[in-house]
Amino acid sequence: MAAMPASALLDRTPRSYAFMLAGYTAAIIGFPAVSDPGAIFDTVLARTEEILLGIACASLVQTLIFPRSVGPVLAARTAVWLRDADQWAISALTRQQGTSAAAPPRRGLAAGVVEIDGLSANLAWDPSIRQDTISAMRQLRQDMLMLLPVLSSVADRMAALSEVRSAPNGLLDRVANWIAMGASPTVAVPLHEAAARLEQDAADRVDWPGLLAASLAVRLREFIALRLACGTLQAVLSGSGRRVATPLLTGPVSSIAEARHRDPGMALLSSGAAVLAVLLSRAIWIASAWPDACESRGTKGLSQNNRVSYPAFEAQWCSSIRRGVWPG
Repeated sequence: MAAMPASALLDRTPRSYAFMLAGYTAAIIGFPAVSDPGAIFDTVLARTEEILLGIACASLVQTLIFPRSVGPVLAARTAVWLRDADQWAISALTRQQGTSAAAPPRRGLAAGVVEIDGLSANLAWDPSIRQDTISAMRQLRQDMLMLLPVLSSVADRMAALSEVRSAPNGLLDRVANWIAMGASPTVAVPLHEAAARLEQDAADRVDWPGLLAASLAVRLREFIALRLACGTLQAVLSGSGRRVATPLLTGPVSSIAEARHRDPGMALLSSGAAVLAVLLSRAIWIASAWPDACESRGTKGLSQNNRVSYPAFEAQWCSSIRRGVWPG
């Protein structure tokens, strides 16, 4: 019981519910069996039937009555996230906000990525989702995570360049207009080349504004490549486009984003809380000498009389299996 909550927190996939289900199923089965160990097989069998019946009913309702794919929901959330990221980028490029105002959109975008990541974990179990859509979402998640530090770097360099009054206004306005017009792939390539030329020209200078401009040009190239990739992959996710074999522009390597955060301390705290709750409740049970403290209404009826929870033929069938497993 202590290991199951910890395993559920450490497993960052929908499979984590299986550990949680195993944890409280062990309590449902184990505690009522203390007063009537002979009925534990019937209790286990009843709990197994309940779980299988629940899975079957949920699957039938999801498939036949209320079919809904996670794909459209995920496509809508990524579209909203990209729109918010575009607004932040336009504000940074056109110097509509200072460094102090950059923190709120960054935190909101980071929270949005976490929400999208949780939704994308269900794509592999959605039968209506194609494999190329799943791979596109995996790459889109990485590019979105890489887009956050790149945008933050652009905002920081814009703030520094505004102090020395040496910002490349022409290229910045072109990039801002490109974002506002929908980040077209045909315009992205000339902008990427212009940022590369700015980087080369600024690198020849040895003063501080030149270094800042060169650094900004590098981040602009990375941003243009990432934004173009995100737009292409989001179109694949929404079904309005197709994924190209190779990226149109070369951006920063984002394979490091596969790592997922796990919190062993929180897992240990959860397992300790479960152990403490069980020990306290059992201590109260023993101290009060309450004979029915280990049984709920349903499990009490099952342990005292199988016919309360089973039809007659099912009770006989369970008894036959039990005698076959445990002879005598």
